[in-house]
Amino acid sequence: MAHTTETVEIDGTKVKVAIGTYGGGSSGLTRTVNVYDHTDTEGCYQEVYRLPDTSGITAGEVSRNARNLHELDRYLMGKGAVKEGPRTC
Repeated sequence: MAHTTETVEIDGTKVKVAIGTYGGGSSGLTRTVNVYDHTDTEGCYQEVYRLPDTSGITAGEVSRNARNLHELDRYLMGKGAVKEGPRTC
């Protein structure tokens, strides 16, 4: 499967849903939801959530189920997300 990304905005913050393979192509699919930091720079995230591909999370579902970052956190944790913490540039 090729790596795909979709981006939505939640309460003024850019959020990216990425779907791809673990660790550079090893077996297994993964999804991450990346919450951009104030710089809106690719790779700079205030929080990264990892979900199994079976979660079925899409950018459309994220935008329908979260009006703000608190609701996003609650929604994703309810779907079995694991917080990986921030990624800084």
